[in-house]
This record gives sequence, structure tokens and C-alpha cells, in this order.
Amino acid sequence: MRYVSCGTSFRMASELIGCTYDVLGNPGLRVCSCDEISNFVRVVCAVNLQRIADLLCRSWAFSLALDSATHQSTSFLDLRFRIFIPNYHGCTLPMFDHHTGDIMSMMVSKFLTVLCPDWTIRLLGLTFDGARNMTGRVAGVVTRLDTAMHSNCSLIRIWCGVHQLDLVMEDIMNNVIKERFFSVMTGFITHLTRQQNLITEMQTTCPRVVNRWLSMEKVISWFKIHRPQLLAHIESKQSDSAPPRLWWVALLSMHHFTTRAAVTFCSIQELTTLVLQQRNALDNLIASFIDDIGVIGPLTAESIANINPSTHVISGHYAIALSSV
Repeated sequence: MRYVSCGTSFRMASELIGCTYDVLGNPGLRVCSCDEISNFVRVVCAVNLQRIADLLCRSWAFSLALDSATHQSTSFLDLRFRIFIPNYHGCTLPMFDHHTGDIMSMMVSKFLTVLCPDWTIRLLGLTFDGARNMTGRVAGVVTRLDTAMHSNCSLIRIWCGVHQLDLVMEDIMNNVIKERFFSVMTGFITHLTRQQNLITEMQTTCPRVVNRWLSMEKVISWFKIHRPQLLAHIESKQSDSAPPRLWWVALLSMHHFTTRAAVTFCSIQELTTLVLQQRNALDNLIASFIDDIGVIGPLTAESIANINPSTHVISGHYAIALSSV
């Protein structure tokens, strides 16, 4: 079980047990087939699931956290239970079909029915990320599970603050310089990864942009730190993928926002951070941006109507003077 818990396959675990026998000479370890290891794993999983089921059935209420991811080309739906204070990892369900809210809600409902038949009166809260198949008003996973709840039971929906901020930052990145900022960045990164002489000279490689909250801040900071070397490289190579001058101005501007957001990302990811503390951290981030840039708002509809659009940029309930921009 220790071998399997380290990520080894059943076949690799069988080979490792054989190697252990070669070293220790223990006759009990001489033969252990993949089938025997799979039987051990089934027993351990069944025992742990039974323990979680007992906890759920003895608790007056519990909350559930859902998250989906892809590992080695296979998609999974992860379920984690919070019973009072302890946090238990329930199960990771493989998904071989489309990631629709209908399919995922059906998987969660079947799993909960097996572990806790009366989960519709015990499920108190549901934590989820900002994916559309989770938050959809009609076919979202949360919406369908809320519909399946008992008529006298209310479901508290908790939308992860980190995912909310990540979606906002992603939307901003996709709209800078008329939706060209991110595409120019990825094209330039692809060009830089092929420049072995430049990598050797700088003794560093540009980090890749991945689907993580702090990724963009690391990439933009790297570009800012190594901007002189990169500009010299652009001047010597005259590459078609080289960013224009306006892109560098936007990069330095976005560095301010991503650095502030990175601090908030780290603060709200603490294991002991409460939902109220996450909300306060997001409110403080908004307030800091308003103070730094000179944004006016939030404004009422009457106040927005009185603002001159030729001197201000209006976005939602906020406005900013062109001079401040």
C-alpha cells in the first residue's frame, strides 16, 4: 500500500516487492501478483469509504467541495467532504464522457446516495470553482444538486474566491490591447524557448503560462526583469514574433495589477482562511486599485448619466478620467 500510495502502478508495485524480497530474503514477499495488489487496494478503498460513510451518517450536516481536473489525459471529478472541522478526501471519479453539468451531477448524486442515502437533508454547503458547467443557472452541477435537495433544506453555495479572482484576471488579460496582449505573449514565449544561445547567455528560461493563479504574475515579472536583454535580442534578430512597443507598455502596466493580485492569491489560499476573510481580501484588492488609479465609484445610474463620456471611460458602475489613464 505504501508503494501504491507513492503513485506506482500495480505492476511496478509487484516488481518493487520482488526487489524487496531480493534484499531482505523474506519468503512472504517472494510472490505478489498485480491481481493480489489490486485486491489489497480494493479492500483499503472499501474500508476508508465505509469510515467516511459512517461519519456522514452520524453527522447532522456536512459540506462538499467539487473540482475537476485532467491527469494523464484522463479527466477526474474530485469530491472532498468537510464534517465539522476535519476535511476528508472522499473520492476521485474518472470521467470518460463529456464534462456537462448533467453527467457530473449524476455522478455526484449516485456517489452520495451510496455513502449517505439521506444526503438530501444533510448536505449543507457546496464549494465549487467558477467553471460554467458548475455555475450554470439551468444545467450547472450546483443548480442540479440544489434542485435534488429536500424541499425544507437550503443549500449554501460557496464560490471559491481564488477562482473568482482568477477568472477576472483572465478576462482582463484577454482584453488588453484589443485582445492581442495574451496572443503576442504566447507567440513570443514560443520564440524564446527555441533560442538556445539566448538562454545560455541569460542563464534562465521564460516560464510557461499555465492554468494557475500565480503563473501570469511570474511570466510578467520575468519579462520585466529581463527586458533589456530581450529588447537587445529583438533588435538583433528582427523576429516576426517580437512584441511591438505598445505591448511593453501594457506589460509594465499589467505588472502592477498582477503583483497586487498575487499577494491576494497567496493570502486567500491559506488553509485556515475563512470565507469572510477571503471576501475582505478581495474587497481590499479592489480598494487598492481604486486608490492607485483614481477610479470613481461605485456610482449610481444617475451619477453615471452625468459623467461626460468624452473625458471619462465608463465601465459598469465605475468611471475613470482619461487623464488618469
